[in-house]
Amino acid sequence: MSTQFRTITKAQLIDALEGLDDNDLVAFSADYGDRGHTMQALPIHGNVNEEYVQRSGYSASGWAVAESTDDDGDSDDIESVESMDGDDRSITIHIIS
Repeated sequence: MSTQFRTITKAQLIDALEGLDDNDLVAFSADYGDRGHTMQALPIHGNVNEEYVQRSGYSASGWAVAESTDDDGDSDDIESVESMDGDDRSITIHIIS
C-alpha cells in the first residue's frame, strides 16, 4: 500500500472549478462501499477545517479522518507531519465538508 496521501492542491481545485458558472452546484462523490460500488453524491456545506488523517485498513482510500483526541482525551499526543512520505502516523490536511 502506498504511504502517500494523494489529493489535489487548493490551486488545482480552483482551476477545476473556474469553468463553472457562479450558480452551478458542486458536490463530492465517494464510493458507498456496497457490492455495486455505488457512487454517492456528498453535499458541501462550506466548512473548511484543518484535520488529521491517518492510515486506516477500514477505508477504501487507506486513510481516515483521525479523532480529535487520543485514548486519554488529550489531543497533544496526536502526531502531525508536514511530509506525505515515510511511515508517519498521521498528516494534517484541510477537510471541506
